Amino acid sequence: LSVKRDRDDVEAKLDFSREEAEDFRCKMKSFESLAETMTNQCEQLASDRDNIEAKLGVAILESEELRCKLDSSESLAGSLTKQCEELTSDRDDFQTKLKLSQQESEDF
Repeated sequence: LSVKRDRDDVEAKLDFSREEAEDFRCKMKSFESLAETMTNQCEQLASDRDNIEAKLGVAILESEELRCKLDSSESLAGSLTKQCEELTSDRDDFQTKLKLSQQESEDF
């Protein structure tokens, strides 16, 4: 009877160990699946980051080109403003000279 009880205990412990081993295998498969999913997500995030960095690089270059064009436009606007001021001054001088010339003509 004692041997039977011992055998039953050993079989129960063996069954319990088998169940624990199966639980452990299931958990390992679950962790492996989770690890694979996380690896895929990390790879996707790295790819997304690389794409964003590339787009940012293009945007920075375009921004620098626009800044150069703006600087050129501002320089051109300043030059044109100066030319307009000079032409306005020349016109005013010519108009003054014309009036003086007309007045001298009328005096003769």
